[in-house]
Amino acid sequence: MKMRLFNTFVLFTAVMFDPTIGHSADIGIDFGRSHSVTVTKASVIDQPDHALKLAGQLYRPHRLPMAGHLHAYAYLKNGKLSSDSKHRVMGLNSQRGGSMRFPFRILIKDVAENVDRVYLEYHSPGHAEI
Repeated sequence: MKMRLFNTFVLFTAVMFDPTIGHSADIGIDFGRSHSVTVTKASVIDQPDHALKLAGQLYRPHRLPMAGHLHAYAYLKNGKLSSDSKHRVMGLNSQRGGSMRFPFRILIKDVAENVDRVYLEYHSPGHAEI
């Protein structure tokens, strides 16, 4: 009985703290590919009023001289851009060598209700925004 209760607790804890479990399966998330940092997974975890909360993970294959930012674009069903925002990811400027993974949680504000897709892309410092 104790082991069954313990296994249930472990499963519940794993489900509650997994950032890839999303509340909104109808919003697709696409990732931009780059040579330095990539988004390895992301999902919508909440939709408060006119906003989207996303959680995921960035992968850094090597040490970066300077950390950039994560840029999120929210698109409507007709393909028009609803909103975009830039986010710093904590720990990304770590000077530890080798590959590292960094969890992130971001909030995209001023999002229309009929958002269909979110595009996430890492931009290095000095990136020219379009």
